[in-house]
Amino acid sequence: MAQTFAKEHSGEYFTRYKSFAKQSNGRQLATLFRQRKGELTMLRQRISPTLGGLSSRQRRLQRHTRHMSFKEAVRLVADTLFHFTHCATQETSLWSDSVRVWMGSVTFIHLALEEVDMDIPRIVAGTDGAPDAEKDLREEVRLELLAFWADCLASLPSKNTPLWKSLP
Repeated sequence: MAQTFAKEHSGEYFTRYKSFAKQSNGRQLATLFRQRKGELTMLRQRISPTLGGLSSRQRRLQRHTRHMSFKEAVRLVADTLFHFTHCATQETSLWSDSVRVWMGSVTFIHLALEEVDMDIPRIVAGTDGAPDAEKDLREEVRLELLAFWADCLASLPSKNTPLWKSLP
């Protein structure tokens, strides 16, 4: 996925190309190519969290869910990371207050399982009842996230239901 940015800097234009590559250890590197006056410079930045691959938020959630059951931990982490507040009236989408976007179930599952900053399976891997094999763990997390999604659709108010008094 490459993005091009053009910026004017003291009368000269330069362009940055971003590309993402996964290392053998699962961490992602962002490769930035900067072109200025015909020369091409390559810069690399690590974009995944450090210290075991988990961010401070993920480590905090991991510590908090350490003694919970697997299903409770998955639901708590999903609720904490996404914080769904209400659902759409005619469609099957939920408003995520923390991500600030309407999302469908496919996007929710993709972000929860694949996004480096979320990666729920790694957070809940040490909980009671979590499968040992990575493939089984990801599948069990996916099934529990689908159940969580269905519960949110059934229980959250629709966006037409006022949660506060309207202003005069």
